[in-house]
Amino acid sequence: MNTTALFVELLVGGVQSLVWICLISLFWFEPVRIVALLKQESIASSAILLMFAYALGVIFDRVWDVLLKPVDHHIRKTMISDLDKLLGIRSRLFAQDSSHIMFVEYIRTRMRVSRATLCNSLLTALCALLLRVCYIEENWVEYIVFASSVIAIVSFHAFMDITVTYYRTLSLIEPYLEQKS
Repeated sequence: MNTTALFVELLVGGVQSLVWICLISLFWFEPVRIVALLKQESIASSAILLMFAYALGVIFDRVWDVLLKPVDHHIRKTMISDLDKLLGIRSRLFAQDSSHIMFVEYIRTRMRVSRATLCNSLLTALCALLLRVCYIEENWVEYIVFASSVIAIVSFHAFMDITVTYYRTLSLIEPYLEQKS
């Protein structure tokens, strides 16, 4: 897999995580302090924020993977029932066929981004809803709840469709790989 693509995926997930973390922090800090922190225009503060976002992306990518593993397993079992068979397909694919690897990894990239967007938008909606109920009585919070909820629904459907596409692609590649070996 292209390391630049992986870096960007994890950075996107980390920036999304920063949104709900900033919303949670509004319970302890005044909005003015958080906005001032995010508005700093120095290269050093931007670099630190990006490093923090990347670290969050790495951590939460694993968390989201574990949380959605049952959904992934359910979809996998409908396409490729045997886990050993799946591992064999992936092993042969990576050993033999570099032309198909890029496409399969592209699908996995889309799975990772949709998974992160689903989980992060749900947490953003939940945090904004808690803020609205407990703390802030301004309309912009309701817009965040609505927008995050819509994004979560769309991301869920995207994650499901992309996951089905991933396993369907592996099952379709299998006869080709067997023919080549």
